[in-house]
Amino acid sequence: MKDYSKEIIENIDTYFIVVDQNGKIISHSDGVPSFLGVRDIIGKHIEHIAYMIPGDIWKGEIENVEILWRGKISKHYEHFIFQSIPFKKGYILCFRESKPPRILITDAPFIYQLHSSIGITDKIKKAVVSAAEDKNPVLITGETGVGKEVLARIIHNQTRRKGNFIPVNCAALPESLMESELFGYEPGAFTGAIKTGMPGKFELAEGGTILLDEIGDLPIELQGKLLRVIEDREVWRIGAKEGKKVDFKVICATHQDIKKLVNKGAFRIDLYYRIRFHEIYLPPLRERLEFLGEFVGYFLKDYRKYGVVITKAALDRLKGYNWPGNIRELKMVMERIAKKKEWERDKKIRVKDIPEEIRNPKNKTPKTLKEKIDKLKKEEIEKALEKYNGNKTKAAEELGIRREVLSRYVKRYKM
Repeated sequence: MKDYSKEIIENIDTYFIVVDQNGKIISHSDGVPSFLGVRDIIGKHIEHIAYMIPGDIWKGEIENVEILWRGKISKHYEHFIFQSIPFKKGYILCFRESKPPRILITDAPFIYQLHSSIGITDKIKKAVVSAAEDKNPVLITGETGVGKEVLARIIHNQTRRKGNFIPVNCAALPESLMESELFGYEPGAFTGAIKTGMPGKFELAEGGTILLDEIGDLPIELQGKLLRVIEDREVWRIGAKEGKKVDFKVICATHQDIKKLVNKGAFRIDLYYRIRFHEIYLPPLRERLEFLGEFVGYFLKDYRKYGVVITKAALDRLKGYNWPGNIRELKMVMERIAKKKEWERDKKIRVKDIPEEIRNPKNKTPKTLKEKIDKLKKEEIEKALEKYNGNKTKAAEELGIRREVLSRYVKRYKM
C-alpha cells in the first residue's frame, strides 16, 4: 500500500493536516491551503489558520468531532467530521465534509428503506418514524393489495433492530396449528409433536419484528393469550412449566374493520386498543394515483435492460382505471405487459398494449356527485361526436356549448 499512498491521499475526498504535540503544522495534503485560503502554513500553529478546529482534537483528548464550518472554497456552511489519529510526533488530523450518500446499499431490499420508499405520503412517512421509535405495537389498516407488508418491513428497518422480520399470515394458518405456530411447544406436548420441541414465531422474532398479517382472522380463543404475550413480553410454549422473556416489536395488519369485529364479539376490545398504539392507514391505489408512475417505473425496472419503456399516453390511461386489486393488481398487469414487449420489436408500452378491461373499463361505477356528473357529461359528448362524425363545431352546437369548451372536455376525459 505504500506504493499507492500518494495517489490515495491526493484523490480521496478527505484533507489531512499533521501537527506536532504542541499544535504546530509539520505537514499537510495538497488541497489544504486552497481549501483554507492560506499559503505557507508549515510551521504555523493550527489554531491560527483554522480557529474552528477545537484544541481537544489535536491534543488527542477526543477522537472525532462534527462541526459546522465554511472553508474558503465553499460558499455555504457545511458539516465536517474531524478525526484525530495519534502517532509518535503528534497527531494526524483528518477532516471531510459530511454528505448523505447518493446510493445506499444494504442487506435489505432497497424498496424497504424509508428514504427510498415509493408510493407513500409524507404524512405516512412521519407516522413510520414515530412508530419505529419505541417497542409499542403498530396497526396497519387498508384494503387487500395496498402494500401493508411492505410498509411493515419499512418500519422494521427503520427501527434498526438487529433481529429478523417474521411475517405470519393469520388467515392462512389452520386454527388447530395456530397456537403452536405462534407460541411454540415443548417436547412431547401433544401427539405428533417433534421430540425436541419447536420455538414459535414470537421466539424467532427475538430482537426483531413479528408481523401478524390479517389479525382480524385470529380466533377469539387465542386473542387473550396474544394480549398477555404483548403485555408481558413473555412467551409460554404449549406444555411449558415456565415462560420465556422475548424482545420483539409487533406489527398487526388487516383489511377488515376491527371496530365492527369488536361490536360483533369476534375481537377483544382490550386487544384492539393495545395493538393500535400506533395506527397507520394505507390508502388504496385509486387514492394515490399521483404515485402510479413511481410504481410502474419500479415494476418495469427489470425490463429496462431490454429497452421496455412506457409512453405518457399509456400511463395516463392506467390512471383512469379504478384498480380494485390495488398495487398487487398493477404489478401483475405491468409485468405481464412487459414480458410480452420484451420479445417484440417495438419496446414501447402503448395504450393498445393495455388489457381491454383496464383500457376501457365498462363496470366503473361513479361514487361521488362529481364522478356522476362527469360520467353523464362524457356520455353526452360521446353521443354528439358520434352523431356528427367527430365534427366538434356541430357537436358543440348540439350540446349548447362553445367549441373551445368542448375541446377542453375532450382533453379532460381523454376521448
